[in-house]
Amino acid sequence: MFSVLVAHMGLFPGGVIVMDIFFVLSGFLITGLLLAEHDRKGKISIRDFYVGRAYRLLPAFFAYVAVGAVLVLALKGPEQRQEFFENALSSLLYVNNYYCVDHVPCGASWFGHTWSLSLEEQFYLLWPPVLILLWRRESWRKHLTLYLMGGALLVLVWRLVLIWWGASTMRLYYGLDTRADSLLIGCALGMWKHQKFRRRDEPAPPVVDLLVKFTPLATAALVYLCTVAPELEKDITWLDRGGFTVLGLLSAVLVLGADRAPNSLLIRALSLPWVTACGRVSYAVYLWHFPVTMVAGLALMQRLGTVGGVLAATAISLVLAWLSLVLVERPAQKLRARRLQRRRDLAAAAAASAASAADG
Repeated sequence: MFSVLVAHMGLFPGGVIVMDIFFVLSGFLITGLLLAEHDRKGKISIRDFYVGRAYRLLPAFFAYVAVGAVLVLALKGPEQRQEFFENALSSLLYVNNYYCVDHVPCGASWFGHTWSLSLEEQFYLLWPPVLILLWRRESWRKHLTLYLMGGALLVLVWRLVLIWWGASTMRLYYGLDTRADSLLIGCALGMWKHQKFRRRDEPAPPVVDLLVKFTPLATAALVYLCTVAPELEKDITWLDRGGFTVLGLLSAVLVLGADRAPNSLLIRALSLPWVTACGRVSYAVYLWHFPVTMVAGLALMQRLGTVGGVLAATAISLVLAWLSLVLVERPAQKLRARRLQRRRDLAAAAAASAASAADG
């Protein structure tokens, strides 16, 4: 998240690379969670999945929009207000990525980053029911990893077709249909792990150990690519012509290496208390860092220097994120926990009543 903040301050060209790593990790984790639920319960509850996502994302986002609306109504003119509310609506409906294709620049100081949230939620809307459908037949289930990798290849081909048709760079960058290759690669990795080597202590196919050995090389390649990432707003680049898919594959090697080597330097660094604490507010930081960097980023750097400005923007974003966590997100999660407990209590009472009636 810090790298994205720095990228939005115009100091780091690799924000687009980081997003692809995140997409792969996201597909990997969500697939693992869905399949683990199937192992525990014998099914995947789409309702529970969507309700969980709603409790996780919407309360903080509603608060973010409410605060933004108050400030925009108080401080901005009619044009900026209209832009804010159009972007707020498209973001709340999770279609902001496609809205931005025809509205460049999009989102001004409040919603220029929510395209990625829209893209992810569109994928999460589609992937669980598709997974359930494909999982039902053994012949499909057996080859799901290959199907997913084939899907990633089709996304690449579709991007090339759109380039041939003259699609804009923003169409290629924002669309789920043109950026899903990294998500599908992450899903394929999660599927492969579940089917071949679920636990770290299980023997894995030899190719897994071979790929893990390439983790440092994949990491170095991603770091290098972060330093030479092109500007996507101007022309079609190597990223559009296959680079995004290559990034997805490199990111998959990185994710696999981290998953298979829990004692690695990377995992130990990510397990530090202050890092895990930042992880708990990562979604709120994602929301709040954008207006901070867009409105105050340049002024902070002019007053405090580049490093001081970045640190100040980070601190402000963390404070706003912490307030979101304490005032909005934790109460929402507690409400969900109470409702889940109430459902369990009612189910237990119904079961006890049925057993008592059967005994009688």
